[in-house]
Order: sequence, then C-alpha cells, then structure tokens
Amino acid sequence: MQEYWEHVAKDWDSFGEEKEIRGIVSEDERLAARAELDFLVAHDLFGLDRSEMEHVLGTFPIVERRENERYGEFRTKHLVLARYDATSEAQRIGKTRQTPLDSPPADPRAAHRASVVALPQRKPELPFEADDATSERYKTTLPLYRMKAAAGGFSDFQEAGVEAWVRPGANVPLSKKLCIVQVRGRSMEPEIPDGSYCLFERPWLLPKPGQVGIFSLHDDVDPDTGDRFTVKRLHLRRIEREDGPMQVGELVPANPEFRRIVVDNPEDWGGAIRPFAQFLKILDPGS
Repeated sequence: MQEYWEHVAKDWDSFGEEKEIRGIVSEDERLAARAELDFLVAHDLFGLDRSEMEHVLGTFPIVERRENERYGEFRTKHLVLARYDATSEAQRIGKTRQTPLDSPPADPRAAHRASVVALPQRKPELPFEADDATSERYKTTLPLYRMKAAAGGFSDFQEAGVEAWVRPGANVPLSKKLCIVQVRGRSMEPEIPDGSYCLFERPWLLPKPGQVGIFSLHDDVDPDTGDRFTVKRLHLRRIEREDGPMQVGELVPANPEFRRIVVDNPEDWGGAIRPFAQFLKILDPGS
C-alpha cells in the first residue's frame, strides 16, 4: 500500500496547476441538472405522472418561498414540470427526449493504478426464488433492494442496485409501488427483527404520525447501522412560528437501547430527512 500512496502523492501537487474547474459551476446549469435528476428519479424510478409530481413539489413550502424570494418563481417546480412536458411532446411525435446531462470524465490522475484489482464479491444466497425475466417484473416478481446505500437521497436505492427480482410468495400483492428490503440492525426489534425481509410501499408522499417506514438521512446516519437509510417510527408535532405553523418531530426506534433521531428544525423535512417507503409487513420467505 505504501507504494500506491507514494504514487498518488507524487502527482497530487499538480492538481493545483490546473486553472479550469471541472464540473458544473454555473448556478443556472446546476439548477437545470438537479431538476433533470429530480425528474428522472420521479418519472423513471417511482413512475410518478405530472400531476403526482406537481403535488409532491407542493409539499416543500420553504423551498418554494426561498426560490420565490430569489428568482421570483418556484424555479425547481418550473424546471421539473417542463421536463414532463418535453417528454410528453417527444412521445407524441414518436421521438425520445434526450437528457441534457453530460457529466465530464473524472481527472485521469485520480484513477487507480492498473495493478490495483478489485476482487469479485460473492452474491449472498436469497431465501426467495429469483427470476430475472423482464416480462415477469411486477407480474410474479418484485425488486429486492439492498438497505445499505452510500448517500442520502431517493436515487440511492437505484444506485445501490436491485439485488434480485424475486417471487414474494403467496398472499403478497404485486404492484409497481411495492418493493422488498432486508432490514438490517436491531433498532426496530422486537417489531422488526434484524435481517427481516419486509414489504414496503413507495413513494411515501405524506407519512402520518405513528407509521413506520424507510427514511433517507442526508446529514446523519442511522446510529444502529451507520447507513444513510433508517427504518423508524414517525412521531410528529406542530409548532407555531412567525411564518406559520410547522412540523417537528423525531424518528423513533422500537428498541429502547437505541437513540431517537430528533428533527427539531422544520426545514430538515424534505431536505436533510425524507420519507422513502412505508413499511407494510414482514414477509415469510417460506410461505
């Protein structure tokens, strides 16, 4: 390893010689790129239509207020819905809408040396019958996602990848809104034992107090697993502020050995903390 790090350090100083900043630095371009990602996640991953996405965007009053003050409009909403309209128009004329995202390549000096080889990981055995046939998806199979993700956003489950398409067993409904996730950790025991395969419904647009589900954490990690996603019960309460009533609350574990995740800043909802999917039930792979 010492030889590898010496090789990296040798070229490190030369990074400062480069005058051009790579990536998207223009504010307008960054807003457009973020809107494109929001559209792709909502439309392609969650299957939300235009009216559903318009409703979701309407649940971010603080973002709307800030953008109205800065741009004179709710620009995020305008940009995202414009992509829905462009997609509908492209479908009407029989074409495919091209995404404007074109990420530049990473600096080649940051690449690993050819001698560094990643060992292939062995796929874990699954308790469900797997079937990767595209024609069977949501007809006889549901996606099984990995709980562990590297960052805190809705797209992380997609980035982490579907572990497999599996047959969930008898008496389990099939729908594009459903997915299976193996819950890791002991924070929800005894309600949800560590390692349980659970059925979740997404998107979870308006979680109610007392409901259990998956939340993504942007600035925090689950104290039980260290992941950016956590399964907790939602507790909410309303507070009065000068700009109107707001919701604060906490994500509560069932196991008293683990700490609660307190959400005492109303602006964290929808930003630092987002609901991802509602817990429905624990699945019995043998049924």
